[in-house]
Amino acid sequence: LYFGAEGYGDQIASSNLGRHPRARAAAYASFDARMLKRFSLNAGLRDELWGSFEHQWTPSLTGGYWLAPGLK
Repeated sequence: LYFGAEGYGDQIASSNLGRHPRARAAAYASFDARMLKRFSLNAGLRDELWGSFEHQWTPSLTGGYWLAPGLK
């Protein structure tokens, strides 16, 4: 299991365009399962926030197969 969060902000201050601040944030969690020493399955969920508390959930599901000890 792994998880994390991130944040980002920037601002435009222009005599022509005015002031426009912008902020974004996200949080995510993912679970990685190994099976039979050759297969892996990863399931995760990310929530991205921006603007006036608008957000979007993004699920993910991936799989992998180990061909050799250092090659997936």
